[in-house]
Amino acid sequence: MHYIDVHCHIVPGVDDGAKTLADSQRMLRIAWEEGIREIIATPHYYPGYYMTERSVSDPAFARLTEWQREALPEMRLYRGNEVCLGRGDVSDAIYRKTILPMAGSNYLLVEFDVDVTLEQMKKELYRVANMGLWPILAHVERYRCLYGWRMDGEVQKLAYFQVNAASLLGEHGSREKKFVKKLLKKDQIHFVATDAHSPGRRSPRLREAGLQLRETFGEERERRLLFENPGKVIAGEKI
Repeated sequence: MHYIDVHCHIVPGVDDGAKTLADSQRMLRIAWEEGIREIIATPHYYPGYYMTERSVSDPAFARLTEWQREALPEMRLYRGNEVCLGRGDVSDAIYRKTILPMAGSNYLLVEFDVDVTLEQMKKELYRVANMGLWPILAHVERYRCLYGWRMDGEVQKLAYFQVNAASLLGEHGSREKKFVKKLLKKDQIHFVATDAHSPGRRSPRLREAGLQLRETFGEERERRLLFENPGKVIAGEKI
């Protein structure tokens, strides 16, 4: 089994992720060593900050894939965005295809500011769902509005949940790690991803998280969160 990473800022020069093509190349080599064979590139679309037009992102992705086909021909790269909701209407950018769903599917990776309220989160997720898209909520462990003892069932019905591998391993503190473990115990997580931004501190690593999933929850859970569910996103199939 190989791994599929559904959240990675690997396209050079378009957001706060990889700065140069050399950074992207190093990230791809790290991902390969980690057992990752497929990556959905998800640059930020963050109104007021990162709103890169396709005239910039298309050539950047093309340069990366040109190198990848020569250096790592068995690797597969797909396109998407990580869209920040709650900072203005993004529907026009979606219709104009400035914002890209994941791997050409109906899945859309979304995020919020960390201080978002539960009501605002629900409102924005409903809006995305009403456009015929299937939202995946990125790094759910960051949102304090979800930290109640019982998860809000309405949010779970509106979005699939993704957590970062680094949070699972405790690299962002014990509070986030504890919350991730709580969700995993309740089987409420659909994806574990890297959210990688560089070949340095925030690099594309999944192997240790996969091992911890296998040891704690079994090989079936590791396979489902790191291969089967991500594979369904690429295939455009409902989970």
